[in-house]
Amino acid sequence: MLSGARCEKCNHALPLRGEPFSFHLPPDSVVCPGCGHECPTILPYRVGWMESLLWKVLAALSLPLCAAAAWLGDWDPTVRVLILIAGPPVGGGLGGLILSRLLAFPLTVLRDARRGR
Repeated sequence: MLSGARCEKCNHALPLRGEPFSFHLPPDSVVCPGCGHECPTILPYRVGWMESLLWKVLAALSLPLCAAAAWLGDWDPTVRVLILIAGPPVGGGLGGLILSRLLAFPLTVLRDARRGR
């Protein structure tokens, strides 16, 4: 994966991911915070951004899914509590990481192809 991105003009570091509560798709270009130059993004940059976005979405979805599974399932109360406590970190954390890594590249390429890039 891409470890760093720099501005073409002033060599200032560019953000590799969206902000924590930002759910925007990967940008085609990023404005440099140092000089204001608009730098076009490359495929590994957009894939990393998409991976971060997918992980946030999957982590957010794991909370209501675990609650629904605990509520609707026919389990003992201890298993329900275990699902509510361990479900989001395992499902949204580890499961989200694995799924976001698997889906980031194909979804980015598909999005780029639809945009004519």
